[in-house]
Amino acid sequence: MNHPIRSVLISGSPAGAKSRSSASLRCRVWSVAVCFGLAGCMPFRPGPTPPVHENVPAEYTLFEPVAPRPDAWWTVFESDDLNRLMEQALNANLTIRESYARLAQVRAVAEKAGVDLFPELDGSAGASASRQRIDLGGATDGTETSKRYSLGLSMASYEIDLWGSIRSTREAALRDTAASVEDVRAAFLTISAELATRWAELMVQMETLHVLDRQLESNRQSLDLMETRFHFGRATVLDVYQQRQSVTEIEALIPSVAARIGELRNEIAVLIGDPPGTDIGIDDSGLPDVPIVPDPGIPMDVLAQRPDVRKAGLALEAAEWRVSAARADRLPAIRLSASLTFSADAIDQVLTNWIGTLAAGLTGPIVDAGRRRVEVERTRAVVDERLVAYRRAAL
Repeated sequence: MNHPIRSVLISGSPAGAKSRSSASLRCRVWSVAVCFGLAGCMPFRPGPTPPVHENVPAEYTLFEPVAPRPDAWWTVFESDDLNRLMEQALNANLTIRESYARLAQVRAVAEKAGVDLFPELDGSAGASASRQRIDLGGATDGTETSKRYSLGLSMASYEIDLWGSIRSTREAALRDTAASVEDVRAAFLTISAELATRWAELMVQMETLHVLDRQLESNRQSLDLMETRFHFGRATVLDVYQQRQSVTEIEALIPSVAARIGELRNEIAVLIGDPPGTDIGIDDSGLPDVPIVPDPGIPMDVLAQRPDVRKAGLALEAAEWRVSAARADRLPAIRLSASLTFSADAIDQVLTNWIGTLAAGLTGPIVDAGRRRVEVERTRAVVDERLVAYRRAAL
């Protein structure tokens, strides 16, 4: 139900009339300024985030406002091939690109949520011409042409955010954006870990293949020697048979290792965004040196750097801000609309004739069948769900 508070009509007039309306105009402007000042309060701002668990000390926080900057941990292996593959994967991996696309969507939603804090101003311009036949009752009948030019500015219905509903929605969208950033960080960590694991296994399999080749060559030489000894009666048939079996066993292992090397190359190609079978350019550089294991810190430090824990905490904050928006939506709202129109018969006189309007309306729920109350209950239930999910992720 809409209750109009004030509707003002200001028309172009002589200087005396303008002076008489200036005081009233200033009063209305100050009234609008006071409304914008009241919009700075947020009575339903959410409280502090609940602890992750009742038995955890309160000074242990699991996530900070700014996410930790990921480091290039794979450089400790000092492998040019791994560094090159990792750079390509973090830029071309399809999972990471998909996460970036979702992040762009969430960021756009966050920007859209903050647009309602500012009024929307539209402009218009027009020109018209009309021709009328004039009947003078004789041979001198003729036509008369008239023209009209207009310019206009209008502000659509703009809601003053008295109770912080729009700002709460924007804060929730910003937390959603931060949670989506954690999804990107999780994709970075997952892909980098998978790539490093497969690269290390590839190095192991390639080294294993070299070992098997050398062992096969050694066994074949031993077989030749054993057959020579058997020819001169220095060895038995059983000795020759056992040595041939050793050669056969090594020959049976080589195809499976070579197949695994091909599989790993295909998996690495997919991780770096290339189709299987692409030459990934890895040479046989041997096994990497085992790096020094970094100090992970206390368990709470480890949890604070995990993207899944941080995402759960940010999702909880977003849900709390949506409760604030739902509570504020139950209160009355003030909406403003304004327009300014210039029109004249001559284009050089357009700015001299104008008419302006400024209107304000108070809108508040009277009977909504409990829709807004149920929405508050729903958002609070979402907070309970996100709190449980946050604690479960941490535990």
